[in-house]
Amino acid sequence: MTPPILAFQDLQVRAGPHTLLEIPSFCLDAGERISLVGPNGSGKTTFLHTAAILRFADAGQIALAGQAVNRRNAAVLRRGISIVFQDPLLFSVDVLRNAAAGLRFHGVPQAEAQRRAMEFLRLFGVAHLMNRKPYGLSGGEAARVALARAFATSPDLLLLDEPFSALDAG
Repeated sequence: MTPPILAFQDLQVRAGPHTLLEIPSFCLDAGERISLVGPNGSGKTTFLHTAAILRFADAGQIALAGQAVNRRNAAVLRRGISIVFQDPLLFSVDVLRNAAAGLRFHGVPQAEAQRRAMEFLRLFGVAHLMNRKPYGLSGGEAARVALARAFATSPDLLLLDEPFSALDAG
């Protein structure tokens, strides 16, 4: 039996005396898709940051593909995860290099990384912006570049924090 791609057990995330997130048990199988729905302040973003190993839990256990997450293996396990934030984080390089950045971090040669990144820039409708810098992009264009970068790495776990909020309905 294949272990879940993401599992939380007795998870607690706190900020000082305040509990931000408390999850008795959670399991996400490979290929499964879920949506977190709730009001502002309910812990959705904290959940995603914890799942992406950008924030450590104060109590409980996190496992990725059956491997328990700890401070020693976090960087290695984080490589299989892509996250797109509400406000896209782009580097001060052109769109193509932004979209290829995740692949380059994974050691993919530049030409191959740019070829694969272009596929996703085309898919998200922003390939024509490949030579533009991020400060000249609209919010929707920046979101599309961030999505292209996340998808280009073919992550084991893809986490999206309201990535479509800046996109037009079309």
